[in-house]
Amino acid sequence: MDFWNHKVNVSKQAAQQQIDIINTFPPEKRMKIALNFANLGIQQTRAWIKRSNPYFLIWKLS
Repeated sequence: MDFWNHKVNVSKQAAQQQIDIINTFPPEKRMKIALNFANLGIQQTRAWIKRSNPYFLIWKLS
């Protein structure tokens, strides 16, 4: 819960309610939610890098 205390627009009660709801989900759904958040963070970081460094080439390894 420490993370939520630093967010201005999220009350502690709202954060706890979200956690309580997510804890009712099966483990597979909770893992999918966690992976989606992680991927969102990665995508946003890549977009920020592209905006901040328009001439920097990011090579994809395949």
